[in-house]
Amino acid sequence: MPPPNFYFNLKEFKMDIELSVAERFAVLGVLPEQGNIITIKLLREFKEEIAFKEEEVKELGLKIDENGQASWSIEAEKKAGKKKFAVADALADTIKKNLQMLDSRSQLKESHIPIWELFCG
Repeated sequence: MPPPNFYFNLKEFKMDIELSVAERFAVLGVLPEQGNIITIKLLREFKEEIAFKEEEVKELGLKIDENGQASWSIEAEKKAGKKKFAVADALADTIKKNLQMLDSRSQLKESHIPIWELFCG
């Protein structure tokens, strides 16, 4: 059994990434829904970090239609630039494995290419 502070130590080992709006949606789409307690805690924090805040929604003109499709102002995104995030190495490894699983099943989409390059090299 890991020591009580093991989870917090895992958060210290992280990689910094920059994501566009589309890349943030793509990452959200490959995050696991299940895992061990450590992965789930890291996952919850990461989802909160990359979630769109109210101010961003307004600035980007971000909208979700009745079919769940997102749209936003490309001009506003260019002005704001990519946003920086820190992802724990343990979670980055999980994302990489999920992308590789999609690849092995021939289920990757064009929207996965930028995040594949970030997490899988």
